[in-house]
Amino acid sequence: MELLNDMFSPIPLYAGSKGAVLVFPSKVYQLYTTRSWDFLGLNQTVKSNAAAESNVIVGVTDTGIWPESDSFSDEGFGPPPQKWKGACKVGQNLTCNQQKYSTISDLRPLFISLILTMTWYLSFSKLIGARGYTTDSARDTEGHGSHTASTAAGNNVVNASFYGFAEGTARGGVPSARVAAYKACNGIWCTSDILAAFDDTIADGIDLIIVPLGSVFVSEFYSDPVATGAFHAAEKGVLVVQSAGNS
Repeated sequence: MELLNDMFSPIPLYAGSKGAVLVFPSKVYQLYTTRSWDFLGLNQTVKSNAAAESNVIVGVTDTGIWPESDSFSDEGFGPPPQKWKGACKVGQNLTCNQQKYSTISDLRPLFISLILTMTWYLSFSKLIGARGYTTDSARDTEGHGSHTASTAAGNNVVNASFYGFAEGTARGGVPSARVAAYKACNGIWCTSDILAAFDDTIADGIDLIIVPLGSVFVSEFYSDPVATGAFHAAEKGVLVVQSAGNS
């Protein structure tokens, strides 16, 4: 249980409350992104194993996602891994990737015309999950979450360019991996939303949690929300990667 700290709710009043495991002030988190693969010492010749990658689920805790991007296209993907237990909280103006199929059985016995329509969704998905905490939708209005998700697990996108410049193929580190987006930050107070996202990513069956956010405030590990969430994720065998900053 994490509670915001402000002038009307000082921390000492809640420290002894029933159900409160740890209480610390909420903080502003900055969005980080730059030169990830150079930092890791990787190059463009790194091989990709599509069969193995397709069973990997990457959870991105950031500003949400833009599902229409070619980086998250369903083309070539099969159903989500069986270990996936999450959901796509569509919210306003957002749906996860899925193809809709309809079958109509037209039964016309004598004197009776019966049309039975069955519609189902067959999930051949790259983007298999989305949750929003700051709003009712995981739609990315900042652009940062879509960028970091594509950096980690974006598809191979040929003829990508920046307004016609630097044309080439854009790809993420594991282009065949599945993506689940958790919109837990909108540039304001993110702490409680980050902790809520950790709860969901762990329960959803994520293999790797990416948190490309950071705070200018230095905290002890026991009072840092990302460290707290990462500790619980590690207990469940889930790897957490947080950015180290832009400088």
